[in-house]
Amino acid sequence: MAEEIDHLLLLSIMTIIFVICSLPFTIRAYVNKSGGEEADHEWDLLALRFLSINSIVDPWVFAILRPPVLRLMRSVLCCQLSPDASFGSCSSAQGAQRC
Repeated sequence: MAEEIDHLLLLSIMTIIFVICSLPFTIRAYVNKSGGEEADHEWDLLALRFLSINSIVDPWVFAILRPPVLRLMRSVLCCQLSPDASFGSCSSAQGAQRC
């Protein structure tokens, strides 16, 4: 169950990044199509830059937030992982509490 939640969290973060990066381009496309006035190329270029950032950021997010790293971060934040504890397990101070 925890692995599915990790994958769901990763998917939701990547979806949010995609929406943030592609929304300015979509808005500019509608504004340019519906507007009868002269297009503002500075805003168009900024929207294209946002769109290109998505392809740069997505692999980094996928690499940094892969499930084993998320489990380690959760165990460190939740259980204060001790140096002698194994990867992904809680320290003895937290005992019966489940991470």
